[in-house]
Amino acid sequence: MFERKGEFSKPRFRIFITLLCRYSTLIMTHAYLIQVLKTLSTEEQKEVLLFTASPFFNRGKLNEDAHRLLQIILDEAHQRQEWAFDKVHLYKQLLPGEPYVEGKLEKIMADLNKMVRTFLTVNLYLDDTNQFQQTLDLAQILRKRGLESRYHAQIKTLNHIRSATNAITTDLQYKQFLLEHEHYGWESLNNRKKGDLNIPEVIKRLDLYYYTYRLELLNHLLLQFRVTKVEEMTPFGYLIQELPIPSRYLDAEPLLLITEKIHRLLTDVDPKVSDFFILANLLSQHENRIGPETLQRIYTFFRSLCAHFINSGYDDLLPVLHRINCKNIEKGIYIMKARFLPAPLQMLQMLPY
Repeated sequence: MFERKGEFSKPRFRIFITLLCRYSTLIMTHAYLIQVLKTLSTEEQKEVLLFTASPFFNRGKLNEDAHRLLQIILDEAHQRQEWAFDKVHLYKQLLPGEPYVEGKLEKIMADLNKMVRTFLTVNLYLDDTNQFQQTLDLAQILRKRGLESRYHAQIKTLNHIRSATNAITTDLQYKQFLLEHEHYGWESLNNRKKGDLNIPEVIKRLDLYYYTYRLELLNHLLLQFRVTKVEEMTPFGYLIQELPIPSRYLDAEPLLLITEKIHRLLTDVDPKVSDFFILANLLSQHENRIGPETLQRIYTFFRSLCAHFINSGYDDLLPVLHRINCKNIEKGIYIMKARFLPAPLQMLQMLPY
């Protein structure tokens, strides 16, 4: 079609390419935007309409058109099951009586796309579960602006948030590290050439989070290799060859101690049944100090580990698994949001009694 020299430079070809690019952009933006909007709950749809109506967030030249386009899309979606939209139809609804201008709808949709992405990010940040990070960020802002008394009030709030729960999780360990690091930042800024600047506590909190979370990930990797029956961990074997965890941390942090015990079972070529009972007793001893979701994850992992060894011929572990299952049912650990978790339920059905 374009064999003759100079054919690519002809105006007709350039117009064709321009229209093709614009249409492709519309299709891509359209598809992405619709996919995201389809995931919004009814309450989120109301909130995103308020968000796009705000002049603070909606500052584009086509801001009113973008907000109106969102209303049209959501109204249309409520009237039919399929989220399928024709650009000409949308244009007529959005700008009734105006002649169709190629590229204008794409610009409006691009602005709306950007606002919806911002809404999702802001909504996530302002969620009640993110209160600690919000408070910490505000404390840092106040510190940088030299508002010392206000800063210390925020730090006091952070300490209150941290102490509001005694349930140990890796998330709590990370928050404790962030808080101690903020103390270090303040001490460094106001260094009077005395004291330790809170550095030892920062290192301690960093170590506890690092060792616990690293072992948790490594245990998952080891179990994955066992279940998939991969004989060698190469090239990941180096991950296990690390310095031992200091005993002072194991004695001070039950979650780290339990995670380390699981790691020993995973790395032992021929683990003893008694070690599984020891781990079960350790979990019973400290389960009230561990966060519910973290505890559920540990028990699920422990059950999977027992099931794996039973399938490998360790029949003596059946009483251990039976005891864990009974205890988990009794304490409701199998249930999340008033529903049985499918994987544990399936495992219960497979076990002999």
